[in-house]
Amino acid sequence: MRRKPEKESDKRLVQGTRAVGSNFANVTPLKSIGEERTGTDLASVGEGRADLKRPERLERADRQERPERRVERVGRRPLVPASWRRKTGKAGTLVESFYHAFHGVFIGVSEQRNLRIHFSLAVVVTVAGFALKIDMISWMALVIVMALVIAAEFLNTALEHLVDISADGQYHEAARAAKDTAAAAVLAVSFAAVVVGCMVFLPKLHALFF
Repeated sequence: MRRKPEKESDKRLVQGTRAVGSNFANVTPLKSIGEERTGTDLASVGEGRADLKRPERLERADRQERPERRVERVGRRPLVPASWRRKTGKAGTLVESFYHAFHGVFIGVSEQRNLRIHFSLAVVVTVAGFALKIDMISWMALVIVMALVIAAEFLNTALEHLVDISADGQYHEAARAAKDTAAAAVLAVSFAAVVVGCMVFLPKLHALFF
């Protein structure tokens, strides 16, 4: 009678081990789970790297397009060569000399108020000479004094730039004397021009109104 329970217990143990074995068979091994996770992680990392590489690809494409744009820009010749704009030596051609001269006129007119006044007065004097029908000698005198005044103002402007370079933004008594003396030269020529203009126009105006 005691052997039967032992047999029944053995049977139960066998059934339990079979059930556990079947359960273990259904469970996926940890190694395969780790491989799947690492595979997905590597895939996600690969996607992240691909996303990071996208801007680099765009930059490479832009770099490949930039030389073509540079070639197009180089192909277009500018109106004024770049070597003329940053010239340190003498002018190579006559055309370059005229360019620098007209560029100096532009600088003087754009920076100096007195030069704009002198040019305006020259236009007024020219119109008055045609209106009053002055003679050839009067025209010669007016042209000479107008040219002297404008030339003296340009020289004054050039001297001011040179003094500013030498002074380097600091006050020097010699720099002040140089600028004031150049301005005095312009004043003297302007005074002579006023005298010549009075000599030319006052007789004409007196004959016209009196």
